[in-house]
Amino acid sequence: MSFSHLVRVQLDALIDPGKTVAPDEVAFHCNMLLNELINILQRIVCDEVKNHANRHGLLMLLDAEEMIFSLDGVAYVLKVLEDPQDNFILWMNLASSALTGPKGRMSYQETDLGYAGPYRKLKVQTDQRLSQLAPRLSEVAQEVLAAGTQAIEAYAMRQLAAYRDDFVEELYLLLARPFNPDIRQCLYLYLICPKVDGGIVMDSFARQQSLNKLRNARYSLSRSPVELLCQVLEARFSFEQCVGREIIPEMRTYECSPLSIPSAAKVGITQSVLFGNCHMILQPLVYSEHIWVEAAYPAVLRDLVEKTLLQELDSFRLVVKRFEERGFFNLWGSKNKSEITQKMGSLLGSFLGSYLKYS
Repeated sequence: MSFSHLVRVQLDALIDPGKTVAPDEVAFHCNMLLNELINILQRIVCDEVKNHANRHGLLMLLDAEEMIFSLDGVAYVLKVLEDPQDNFILWMNLASSALTGPKGRMSYQETDLGYAGPYRKLKVQTDQRLSQLAPRLSEVAQEVLAAGTQAIEAYAMRQLAAYRDDFVEELYLLLARPFNPDIRQCLYLYLICPKVDGGIVMDSFARQQSLNKLRNARYSLSRSPVELLCQVLEARFSFEQCVGREIIPEMRTYECSPLSIPSAAKVGITQSVLFGNCHMILQPLVYSEHIWVEAAYPAVLRDLVEKTLLQELDSFRLVVKRFEERGFFNLWGSKNKSEITQKMGSLLGSFLGSYLKYS
């Protein structure tokens, strides 16, 4: 069994394939799986050390729980941990135990892991007596981390896919219609329920593009790319914190830094990555009784995008009007429009990640 297959099998054992996780819990489950991925890596590394001992006729004793083992009477301890100064770096340390006397000299190897997963670099330190193991451990770790990251991202996207929202998909079709793919990947939508809350929503294309952007972020982020994607989708902001509270009633386009608006406290860095680390434009599209819509895109595209979207306002209003006329029946199973006010919190919870589809 390949390491990639082994990783997928062990991660799948932690997942109920028939269970749909609420969108606001997906980031938590991804974090749990990423922690388990490190545990899997440690177990596989121990197996590699066993194989090394068998090939060289070494006597090995192992305490798998403490990651302590001895080879021909020399005790070693295995540690796999994030760099405290840079959480994009994963350290794997295989050193002689301090209990056995003076520590041996260390060999060092660094491997570039690319931008896809939670770590960018793997740094392996081994006691010089085990230096021949370092290349193999780097190779194994690279395969395990890549397979695990792919499996966890696929899990997250499947979970988000379970909550398709035709309303959001239709809005994004209108948003994308006038533009070429290069511009399309820079466009986002924010939805606001007046006097309740608001936040970003994404269709399947926007989610995949956002994940790619977070993978390629050139500076340290606090969490893995897929966790950050889930976090920004689940983030909701009170009406008082929404910039749209002031600009949408006036239908006034507004330029700002993703790091200077109230939402920055939760997802500022992530928004900054999504908008190319530059200022963003918030452009109102719909100002209605129950739902407000605004487009967001990098400020460098304003001359190309703003006038075009102004020509599409009637189409956006029509989509929102049809949705409101349904009395939110499709979302809640309630025909009573008087319940709308009571259900606003649930509506935004649905909008901000719950009814998403990844294809």
